[in-house]
This record gives sequence, C-alpha cells and structure tokens, in this order.
Amino acid sequence: MNICMIGCWYKDDLYSHSCYNLIQALKTECNIDVRLVTSNCGCFTSAQRFACTKEELVNTNCAVINIPYAPPSPSKKYGLLKYYAVKVLQLNTFLEISRGFAFYKTTKDYDLIHFDQVLKSFGFLSFITLLYLSGRNGKKIVVTVHEIDPLQERHRNLNRFYNKADRIIVHSQDLKNELIRLGVKEEKIEVIPFGVTLESLKSVPRDQFIFFGGHRLFKGKGFDTLLNAMKIIKSKGITEKLIIYVGEGCVGLEEGKKVVHDMGLDDTVIWSNFLSGSKLSEAYQKSIACVLPYRRVWEISGYECHGQCHSCNSYKKGKFARIFGRFGSLHKRRFTRGTGGGYDVLD
Repeated sequence: MNICMIGCWYKDDLYSHSCYNLIQALKTECNIDVRLVTSNCGCFTSAQRFACTKEELVNTNCAVINIPYAPPSPSKKYGLLKYYAVKVLQLNTFLEISRGFAFYKTTKDYDLIHFDQVLKSFGFLSFITLLYLSGRNGKKIVVTVHEIDPLQERHRNLNRFYNKADRIIVHSQDLKNELIRLGVKEEKIEVIPFGVTLESLKSVPRDQFIFFGGHRLFKGKGFDTLLNAMKIIKSKGITEKLIIYVGEGCVGLEEGKKVVHDMGLDDTVIWSNFLSGSKLSEAYQKSIACVLPYRRVWEISGYECHGQCHSCNSYKKGKFARIFGRFGSLHKRRFTRGTGGGYDVLD
C-alpha cells in the first residue's frame, strides 16, 4: 500500500516526534515506507513567508508546502498593516483552504493518506479541504485527532466531514466521546492508546520533579499554582529541584523566569530546552514525579512524556499528590507501543 502522512515536522515540537516514531515503527515492524508531507507553520521562523526554514525540520526527507501561516486572531506586534490585512481579509481561512489544496495536490498519487490533526497548519480547515478533494477521487483517508480545533466548536455542523474519512484515530476514550458529541459516527472512531518506546529502567537517584512547559508557559497550565506548591515544599525543608523543560521559542519564558526569581525559587527551579528521546527518558527516570498541567489537551491527547511517567515513583516526603492535585497527576502505567493499528480495516 502506497501511504503518505501529513503532519508537523518542526524538530522542537512533540507532535513531530510522534509522526517520526510512527513512520519509523511502520518501516521497521511492518516493512511499510511512508512518505511525509509537512508545511510551514506558526512555530517556524519562516512562519510569515512563502518558505520554510529547513534547519528547523526534523530532517529533510519530506515534501514541504511553503505557504505562510496566519493566526485566526492576529497580534498588533507585527504592525497594524499586517494586523488589519489578516483580520479584514480573513487570511487564516484563505491560507488554510489553500494549504488543504496543496496537501491534496502533493498526495494525489498515494493510495492512503494519514492526516495528523493538531492545530494551526495541521488543523481542521486544511484537513476537511483535503478530505473533500481526496474523497472525490476515492482515496482512503485516515486522520489521527490530537486536539479539537476551536473552529469545530464554533461551527459544529462541519464535524460531519469526519464521517467521510475511512478511519478516525484518537488516543483516549474521552476524545472519542468528544467527537461523538460533535456529531461524528461512533463506528468511525478507533481508540489506540498513545505509546512510546522506553529505554530500560536504570537504578539512579531520584532527586527532582519534572514539568513540561510547552510553547506557552502561562496559558491554562497552572504555572503559578505549581510555583506556589514548590514554595510550600521548600518551606518544609525539602530540597528536591524542579526541572521545567520548554519548546523552542516558548511564549512567556522570560516572564516565567522573573516570577521564579521574585518568589525566591532560583535555587529550586532548573530550566531546560526541549528534551526528546534518550535525554527525555533520562530526565524522567531521575524524577520522583511528573507534574502534568491539567488542560483539556492533556486529557484528550497523548504526548511522549506520558509514556515516560511510569518510571516516576510516588512522592513519599509529603502530600505531593494533594498539593498538586488540582492540575497534576502521578502516572505509573506502562504504555504499550501503538503503531499502525488503525490501518487494519483498510487492508
């Protein structure tokens, strides 16, 4: 079967590593070569240009759609001309439909197209454009839904387009229920628990906590609550550090560092850039516990760090789970490796 995958390929984003791992697993375990198609997106330094900074890709073994990204809600920091051009002309809608056309043109010779839906350039609008065009030509379409696009909530009738896909993959029963609520047929949805390959556990001292700040440190992640909890822990004479690792260009990073300094936690918090693979595994295995921000995206999607959390021991030096209970959770579950299960029905 001639398979193409459309998804994020920005090297400092968790979704790109999800795509990469799936492609590698299909190649090594199923002897299936998958072609990757990606696009310029909001994370790239070239986001506003008809180009893509290749140094920021996971690798160059892919086809790239060089269409700029315009946010649905523009910022005035790039100038009033760009602000009003994006807002008045509705450039987000125009560019994402154009991106969907470009995805279709690039993948029209493939038997099966797998779209990895997140947000921005790989959101709902570019997907349904691709789905409509490819469906007319009898192509098989699989979509893995990681996040619900705000567009889907505003225009719920558009969710019926999902029913034209051959299979919809989600990583949790919760997200399946969410899609059903939005009008997607239950029989179309396949739940495949998110999985990662873990290195063998090592006997190492566990002397830290770990927290993923992503690309936005403050928005909806309980960052202030986390720091208040760490301040309580520090006041009780507990000296464990908190590792905070973030994505490239994390919004709010400097503000976050200032808040940490003002709270007197400079000797408690250790900042780190994006971690993946063996470095991420090592960081989690050194940790007593992982703190996960309790946002909707964390509840309904899977990240690589979920798979690492099973190696974090319960915190025995205080009421850790209760202190962080509002937005954090301790995971000790082992995840099985999920590869291409959603393709079975398409053989």
